[in-house]
Amino acid sequence: MVLSFNQAIELSDVKFMQEKKLTGKYFEEILVKRIKATPIFPF
Repeated sequence: MVLSFNQAIELSDVKFMQEKKLTGKYFEEILVKRIKATPIFPF
């Protein structure tokens, strides 16, 4: 299978968007865990 230059760029864009979405989920999960682990003190 021979990819054209444009096809290669499109595939790399798709891969980048998938990785960006996965990274966002990862940091969101860290934030949720950090919030759950933070004690709330009434003032």
